[in-house]
Amino acid sequence: MNLYGSNTLNLVSSVGKGQLGGRGFVGKYLGITLGVDSDLKSDGKGVTTVNAGTYSPGTLHRLNNIGLGDGYEFGRIAVDGLALGGKYRLNIESSGAEPYTIGGRLAEGLEAESSKAHAFVSYKTDEDRPVTGKDGKAVVQNVTSDADFISLSAPAELGVYQYSAEKVMDGVNNRTNIYYSSTGKLSNSAATAVSLAAAPVDVANLESDTLAKHMNSVRHGKDSGVWVSYFGGENRNTTASGPEYTLKTNGVMLGADTLTENNWLAGVAVSSARSDMSVMNSSGDLNSYGAQFYMSRRYDSGVFVDSALQFNHFSNTAKARMVNGQQAKADFSGNSYGLEAKVGYAWNNDGFFAEPYVRAAARALDGEHYALSNGMTVNSNDYKSMLGEVGADLGYQYAISGGYVKPYLHLAALNEFADGNSVRVNNVSLDNSVKGAAFQAGLGAELKVTDNLGGYAAFDYTKGDNTERPWQATVGVNYTW
Repeated sequence: MNLYGSNTLNLVSSVGKGQLGGRGFVGKYLGITLGVDSDLKSDGKGVTTVNAGTYSPGTLHRLNNIGLGDGYEFGRIAVDGLALGGKYRLNIESSGAEPYTIGGRLAEGLEAESSKAHAFVSYKTDEDRPVTGKDGKAVVQNVTSDADFISLSAPAELGVYQYSAEKVMDGVNNRTNIYYSSTGKLSNSAATAVSLAAAPVDVANLESDTLAKHMNSVRHGKDSGVWVSYFGGENRNTTASGPEYTLKTNGVMLGADTLTENNWLAGVAVSSARSDMSVMNSSGDLNSYGAQFYMSRRYDSGVFVDSALQFNHFSNTAKARMVNGQQAKADFSGNSYGLEAKVGYAWNNDGFFAEPYVRAAARALDGEHYALSNGMTVNSNDYKSMLGEVGADLGYQYAISGGYVKPYLHLAALNEFADGNSVRVNNVSLDNSVKGAAFQAGLGAELKVTDNLGGYAAFDYTKGDNTERPWQATVGVNYTW
């Protein structure tokens, strides 16, 4: 078979035979085996594109389905002779459904049953052939296949992993086979599912920190009041299964609290936040609404105890951009629940102050159950978080007309103790925990300008083993009566 210039060879067809040319197909696709009785030759003046695999799902996989891709059809070029000259670009259509594999290589259903991987191209490695020498006599020369099926072939994501073309020599049979083998890298669709299962806890932690800043600012007040606060931040996290995602959040929190005669502060806060997640050329949106019920007890000795109950509802959208540019989407929702406590000591001396503390927060997020539009199924267990924190605020209080200003330095060490969180993507379980220690440093200030009006602002940076928050900010206003 001789090829000249650039060509398109379709090995997936609706009519049961391959086509040479750029025409497309409709209907049910079939994988075609193109047999070449002699050599496969190219003049090397162009690139031959080979459409070698497609996926035609009849219906989306059900949520209790393991997601095996019965709808995959792979084509094949079987060359009896050598593959000489030219470059080839193999294309396989990406999909969220899980393919059959043998030893990490793609296989069709019947091949998988016989424990054989699918050879997309197979040809002789070399062959001794008679040629005419300079003296006109016939001599035997070893001719080697030199066609390139690897360098231009596009990777594909099929189910949980990405696959790329691999050349394997079969020395026993003197054949060279081109397989598609797993790279071990998660597909963009799987990375999106894993990251979206972990990201809501970042939003819940940010809202918890926002409430903590407010409680610090009214710790020494003597009145009831209302308050409003902006909060925002950026998280860069690495999950245990590998994906690194970025989450940018902005939100607002409104609250009201009352102070009893025996130094109990009790209140409620509601919040709304929007977060944008990005991971491996894909994205996700998280819209959350929440409420926190909080109490604080101040003792004459300087000891204080803070506690809070937290509830959030998340409405999420997954937008996975597969390696071939196609997008898969899904909408889903869930709730999160949290409980936290903080114990500290407030020390003051001639304007200098220090507030060391320890803090613990436990959270649980509902498991997720949904299907992406590309056929991928996602089933996760409830996500658990157990965060511990030890820190201190160190600063000085300056008197100003009508009130004061209190700039401070914030230092803290944090550790996420929970691990073993998992997401089942198709038939593969992936760990989406973000665990490990981190250090936090920041600057803040509390301000009171009249007997009834005050405010606060804080900016923190966090860096740890598997997490980084380049910035986290809170700005709030308190009004008391």
